[in-house]
Amino acid sequence: MESSIQALAQGGTTATIAVTAHHIDVDTWNDLCTSDRKIVGVNMGDSIPQIDVPRLIKFYQMGMFDFDKTEKFYPFDQINQANADSRSGDTIKPVLIIDPDYQPGA
Repeated sequence: MESSIQALAQGGTTATIAVTAHHIDVDTWNDLCTSDRKIVGVNMGDSIPQIDVPRLIKFYQMGMFDFDKTEKFYPFDQINQANADSRSGDTIKPVLIIDPDYQPGA
């Protein structure tokens, strides 16, 4: 997460979607204020699971939602492949794993 903040251009935003129990250090003045950077926490996006999950299941059953393409994890050294897959539509949401010890859901 620290690297995502440091990589931001002036006015950029990072959305943390896969956080860990590890602590990060943020220099609020230099990391955020002077460059007008933003950190946004994300938990289920803006969805309402009780409404949206049944709707997505119905779309999947009708062949209108290709669930298998929604998310794919890539090691960071495959960033170019993740980008290519995103551009081609093979993957809707490529997720780069920067820390090879990261385990989703752990």
